[in-house]
Amino acid sequence: MTQPFNLQRLCVPSDEARRTARHELTLSMIRVGFTRLVDHGVDSALVERVRWITSQLYTLPEAVLLACDGRPFDVQRGYGPIGTEAYEGQKLELKRMFSVGDYPGEHPLYGSYPLFWPLDPADLVEVMRLYDALLEIAILLTRAIVIDLGLPPDDFMRPSERTDSVFRLLENPALPEDATTASFCRNNRHVDSGMLTVMVPATVPGLVVEGSDGVARQFGCEGGELVVNTGRLLELMLAARRAEIDRERFPVLPTARPHWVEIVPGHTGARNSFPFFLWPDPHRPIGDGRCAWEHLRDELTRHKTRQQVRVSS
Repeated sequence: MTQPFNLQRLCVPSDEARRTARHELTLSMIRVGFTRLVDHGVDSALVERVRWITSQLYTLPEAVLLACDGRPFDVQRGYGPIGTEAYEGQKLELKRMFSVGDYPGEHPLYGSYPLFWPLDPADLVEVMRLYDALLEIAILLTRAIVIDLGLPPDDFMRPSERTDSVFRLLENPALPEDATTASFCRNNRHVDSGMLTVMVPATVPGLVVEGSDGVARQFGCEGGELVVNTGRLLELMLAARRAEIDRERFPVLPTARPHWVEIVPGHTGARNSFPFFLWPDPHRPIGDGRCAWEHLRDELTRHKTRQQVRVSS
């Protein structure tokens, strides 16, 4: 298990202490691609409130949830049933999700995300409070990594940037009695598409991370910790600025590491986790001739939607 990173180390008065903390964070993201975050300031009562809201959300009839599907307006908002995210040739993921988030000010749906919410609007306010807390953490961590690499942080993410970020309330339903690992999984092997992911992890095991050495390891967490990992977008943006980064100090850069959720014997009940995916302004150039939105579009075209199946609880 990796050593946890104390977020408050990035906020201390000492410049030298902050430099040391930034470098340790960067090295962790290079070696593993993931880190555990402690002393992050997220209210545990708020997390438990969102867990309760999520439990209520997934007791709603499937027809009610499907009416909240953000497509075709926005595939990154609203309800996604089982089979929403899958790649050709992979197992069917027993996973459903409800995605929320703000929109950049010029977006035609700016301020309209409650249209895709089926519970009390007051519950959405609580969910968005957690969204805001994770957004602040994700921006702080991203800027810390970029500064440590010797690059201007505003070229990647401004502190007050109107982002296109997404917060997901994920549920892996209880496994059917006839489910086998040959046909079902919790979550297929993948890398995250955005800049950085900050996740409130599930309270049951299953997350597996493939490190830079190619070895897959269980990634366990203690209660109250957050999980942070590098996304594909940050990897691409850093690669585009490789010539400006000290190769002697950083022979290798942070990359998006493959990870998945496996079925753990004795833990076949429902499983919830809450990942926050940091995305910049959709018009921000990423250095390869595309903007952030075009990268997202290209990533989404790789996903194949499979026929929804009925899962017994």
